[in-house]
Amino acid sequence: MALLTTTTTARFATITASAAVKQTMARKYSINSLQKPLRRQQQQNIRKSNNINMMQTKRRFISSSALTIEKTTDEGRFTSKPPKEKLQFGITLSDHMLTVEWNKEKGGWGDPKIAPTQNLSISPAASSLHYGEYLIFFYAYRDRIDCCCLVYVVHLFYILF
Repeated sequence: MALLTTTTTARFATITASAAVKQTMARKYSINSLQKPLRRQQQQNIRKSNNINMMQTKRRFISSSALTIEKTTDEGRFTSKPPKEKLQFGITLSDHMLTVEWNKEKGGWGDPKIAPTQNLSISPAASSLHYGEYLIFFYAYRDRIDCCCLVYVVHLFYILF
């Protein structure tokens, strides 16, 4: 099987999902037969990791009584609410945000805080930024002119839910 490269070809765009399913069926693989064992294995891994975490750390829940509120000083930005029809994801923001810190060494969740909207600080090594955490199957093959093509991708979210 050929290695998947980051370069794409014009042939990549012509492959459809139905062609990918036909190719996998031709190889006597069905998507369901691949998903079921994987789903069971993932559930077992989640159970194991939850048991380990429960033993290692004392569980601490978020308490609303410890909530602190810091009001924004920028009053000119939000003088009136925009109409619901004009709201857009990633563009229309609230003037405040809720943050709760997580620290394994300190026993889990910290105190909740409502503060003015600001940029988030995230480690470049965070698993949420690693595409391998949510993309599972890459089917790659070489076509007639030795180009490497991506055929099908199964998302982890599709398998779990």
